[in-house]
Amino acid sequence: MGNLLTYIPSPFVLGSVGVLLVAFVVARRLGYAAPLNDVTTTPSAPPVFFRGPLSGKSLSPKNVKLNQQMHASLKPCVVKSSSSVPDTMALVKAAATKCGFSKISVNDDSTLLQCIDTTKLVKFVDDIVVEIRNTNEIHIRSKSRLGAYDFGANRKRIERFQSVLTGSS
Repeated sequence: MGNLLTYIPSPFVLGSVGVLLVAFVVARRLGYAAPLNDVTTTPSAPPVFFRGPLSGKSLSPKNVKLNQQMHASLKPCVVKSSSSVPDTMALVKAAATKCGFSKISVNDDSTLLQCIDTTKLVKFVDDIVVEIRNTNEIHIRSKSRLGAYDFGANRKRIERFQSVLTGSS
């Protein structure tokens, strides 16, 4: 049967679970933990992933509504210093690299960039797709691979990327 103490979780594990539970409850109360893990600057026509398990998947009607309600202030940004799609894509790639995104790839017509970001603490992998429209208009989508809640991580990632891209960081 073994030692009974080997079946009892350590105080560290119990404390960690307790802290996470409290953080989740507080985040829900403050509105940071709505059941949304797919955030975009363009809910009505979000960028679509072009490779991997999310390839071709758009937002569900529920996520479109949640994005419109929770992230109405999140809008596409414009790269004013660029006058062509290749120039804009070069800036987008540089910003993705500066943000620490990895596995960066670009589609054939250089209008979509897809990459991943890994959270620091728990090492969750999230997917990002950036679409260039009208030469210099940047539409972004960030989706968590696991869970229904992102605790604001996807929005923060989009805002950080936009800040780096437009030179305000």
